[in-house]
Amino acid sequence: MLKAKHQQLFDILVQEFHNGKWPRGKKLPKLKVLAEKYSVSINIASKAVDLLKNEGMVEAKVGDGIYSTYKMEIINKYHYSGDRIFGRYRGAKTLKILVEDNSPNQLIFWNDFFQNFSAENPDIELDVNYQINHSEKDCCSYGAVFGGFSFVRSVIEPDNEGLSPECVRDFLPNLFGDCVFDENNFPGYLPYGYNASLLLVQPECHFPAPDENILEYVENLPATKQGYIIRSSKMLLSGMNIDTNKIGTDDFTKEDAELMLSVFERTKRLYRAGKLLWYHGKVLDKQQLFELLLNHNISAMEVQSNTLKDFSAEMVNVLPYPYGEKPCITAHFVHISKDTLYPEEYLRLVKMLLSEKIQKKAEEQGIFYTIRKNCSSMAPENLRKSLLNNNVQLPDICTDIQAEAFLNFLGWEFYYYLEGRRGPEVIDLIHKKVRYYYEHNNQTGK
Repeated sequence: MLKAKHQQLFDILVQEFHNGKWPRGKKLPKLKVLAEKYSVSINIASKAVDLLKNEGMVEAKVGDGIYSTYKMEIINKYHYSGDRIFGRYRGAKTLKILVEDNSPNQLIFWNDFFQNFSAENPDIELDVNYQINHSEKDCCSYGAVFGGFSFVRSVIEPDNEGLSPECVRDFLPNLFGDCVFDENNFPGYLPYGYNASLLLVQPECHFPAPDENILEYVENLPATKQGYIIRSSKMLLSGMNIDTNKIGTDDFTKEDAELMLSVFERTKRLYRAGKLLWYHGKVLDKQQLFELLLNHNISAMEVQSNTLKDFSAEMVNVLPYPYGEKPCITAHFVHISKDTLYPEEYLRLVKMLLSEKIQKKAEEQGIFYTIRKNCSSMAPENLRKSLLNNNVQLPDICTDIQAEAFLNFLGWEFYYYLEGRRGPEVIDLIHKKVRYYYEHNNQTGK
């Protein structure tokens, strides 16, 4: 059963709070703006905001507006100290850690990992927090944060660059020696795994051909009215080898614009034929999309590899996502505070996380794909080959202002083009809007 519209809008707003879009003190848009953005009535928007108030996530200032009072709640707090029958070891250091993952199967993996680490390192005790939504409580300070780039960025202080590559090499010179990523790829962020998109499809859908991109795949779906749902315009464009990070900057060329328009045109043909569906601005959770697939309302849907276990996919097939020539992946990181007094101790955690044993275990339990070169991987063969050849895209590694600009402009203008409300000028319009947005947020072009 689908949730009421105001509950659906509440869910997506909560996710935005969780992703750092509405930090404490930030003013929310007026109800009319919210209603227009999410294609709902003002009454629905008002009810959704009332739910936010009930959760203590926002407050109304008379005559001024609605302001965020949100801070991420930390629940499931655990203290790991190994098998210490006689209590605490004298001089044991306590490391404070925040972990993004909190689904049941993720908690099983991380709990086992931290327990084993503490048992093997008696000079270290761990205070680990697994985050979840819906809270106004303040976060405490952490020496390390584990998770995706967007999550890590949302909970660390803006001026905390993390440990420098030089510091990492001082304590563990060969930490990333057998990995496809290293500390130089992402200064301040230490990668430990990645996930990517997969397709859940009806049994009659074909297996993607080598180098087939997503639009080619959709074009070859069975000739029915059931289509494929676009989850992200940015992901779709990236899958068509378009560097969206150029939009709004001096690097965006005439050739880039022409390629982007050709993808828009091709997508529009599929959209009008019913082979490609677009729910931009509407609120549907993963399980609701899965029900559309099970009920044969759509032919295929996209999921992230580390959420696949959330679905019981007995009636559908799991296929590799047709990325084209340059697959898109989402990397996972450990961010260690530059101010920590225990860099070597925190780096021991990273070293264990990068071990062959833990990397294989993470894949088996669906937590993340391995980044070790010498590990056999459960990742699709074409994706693994691209990763080893350094031929992948990282669409989530962008600034907060980029992410917000793309959400505000790219998806909506793409949608208006599909609906016929924009013509070929849409590419230049998106570029100008994003550039203006950068400039007025004190961001200059590249």
